[in-house]
Amino acid sequence: MDSVLFAARSSSEAQFRGADLELFFVLARQAVIAMENARLYADLRETLQQVEESQQALLRAEKMVAAGRLTASIAHEVNNPLQSVQNCLHLAGREDLSIEKRKEYFDLARAELDRLMKTMHRMLEFYRPGTAHMEFVDALELLQHVLNLTSQQLHQRNIHIKTNFPASLPLIYAVNGQIQQVFINLILNAHDALPTGGELEISARSIDNGIEFIFSDTGPGVPEDRRNNIFEPFFSTKEGGTGLGLTVSYNIITAHGGALDLVDHRKPGAHFRLFLPLKKNADSAHRA
Repeated sequence: MDSVLFAARSSSEAQFRGADLELFFVLARQAVIAMENARLYADLRETLQQVEESQQALLRAEKMVAAGRLTASIAHEVNNPLQSVQNCLHLAGREDLSIEKRKEYFDLARAELDRLMKTMHRMLEFYRPGTAHMEFVDALELLQHVLNLTSQQLHQRNIHIKTNFPASLPLIYAVNGQIQQVFINLILNAHDALPTGGELEISARSIDNGIEFIFSDTGPGVPEDRRNNIFEPFFSTKEGGTGLGLTVSYNIITAHGGALDLVDHRKPGAHFRLFLPLKKNADSAHRA
């Protein structure tokens, strides 16, 4: 939109002086600057809109890629045992097969079906704790209970447990069974990382607005090029792993308003940090 500044005097008035002309020049320059600023603002608004549209398109693309990767992973994890079962049943149906060999193929098929059922069960654990019973939980007592449950399994593999716990920790508001499952997953993750024995060190402490646990093992650790994928579904660095334990744990802790991270450490091995908020933080997380 164009603007016009009109200045005039009647014939009975004195003519414009030099000072008046200077004022007109100032007003004209200000008008030019204002119009330029308006043009720049319009350009900026258009650019911001384009950036926002590009970000939305990128977000949609990332969601599609993530969905595609998840679908491909699920298909891969389900298809492998199904193909094994199909092959075993086909071989077991041969008439020239001995009873012992037929039984071997049936056992293999049963083992693959068990593995498939285990994978499906772990997939069903992708849920939020809002659908379960929340209560005040003594996480330290719960961890001690899990250590008692897994102590024999760890002892058989010659894994030494080292703990650094305070006398007590503040209670958290959580789903008891889910936090227990996270502790089990992290301990068994260290168990699988130490096939020939080693040490698992677990520390706990109270920090601002929550409690913190550190799980450190003396295993080979996570390769640098795989650290960003460690919490992805079906991603596993161990042979035969479902790749769901850490993903399920991550989802549970995130749903509780906490955090689960693979952290750097000066010592070798894998080091996981688990943070659980106190009730007021958890409440705000659930409201969000």
